[in-house]
Amino acid sequence: LPPPTYLSPFPVRPPKFPRSSSEREAGRYGEATEEQGGMGRDKQNERKMMTNPFILKFMAIIKSKFWRALSGKIGELVFCYIKGRQYLRQRPRRGNQEAQPAQLLQMNRMRACVSFYHANMDTPIPDIWKLVAREVISTGYNLFVKANIRLFDMEHRIGDYSRLQLTCGVLEMPYEWSIRRVDPDHVQLKWCSSQQLTEERQNDRLHAFWLRDNGSFDIEIFPLPDIRRGAQEAVLPLPADHETDWHLYLYFANKEKSAFSGNKYFFIENEK
Repeated sequence: LPPPTYLSPFPVRPPKFPRSSSEREAGRYGEATEEQGGMGRDKQNERKMMTNPFILKFMAIIKSKFWRALSGKIGELVFCYIKGRQYLRQRPRRGNQEAQPAQLLQMNRMRACVSFYHANMDTPIPDIWKLVAREVISTGYNLFVKANIRLFDMEHRIGDYSRLQLTCGVLEMPYEWSIRRVDPDHVQLKWCSSQQLTEERQNDRLHAFWLRDNGSFDIEIFPLPDIRRGAQEAVLPLPADHETDWHLYLYFANKEKSAFSGNKYFFIENEK
């Protein structure tokens, strides 16, 4: 007897046979192939290009084999490829809109602030701001620019020297500062420090930056005696050049110079 025949309750699909590339491409998008009386994918793309209003208005479709060998720019014309076809379009023109006054101010501020930072790369300023940047997702350069960019004006000058932040850090800055001139070559400084500071903090060293009042961006550093925070006073020698006014920026650093404080500003007027 022949073996029994079992009928499956599910419909049986016909076996799959290899299809041509055009059939696979058309089947992927649910379209008919050229053999089935439909339009192939390439022809459909070409038809869409030919009816695209943007291309018809701003581009020229190239069909000549001679021009297809060219690429790049010729004068005001640019050869470009879009979906495998070559087109000729006009080179875009740059806008001639003038910058607004606020935009010009910000651009000039940025140039001046960047110039100031790069003019003092051989000073401790970059290293100080790099230490601060370790605690945030930024760079010392960006932090310095963000803190000082508004202090510069349209003419690339420092508008307010007293707000210039040359240093920044975790060390506490003393309070109740005072300064007086004791002779033409020296000034006396006094300050108050918290009594709760540790001995290590009391031994923080005093440092100074000098900036001429002539528009210069070059920070000058002169030798200082060993002045500790705990002394709460010091006699500071003045620069030898008494013909110009000076901007003085004082700050403290630990012995290893791995931690710093903010800076304290004073204006030193020359005595003629």
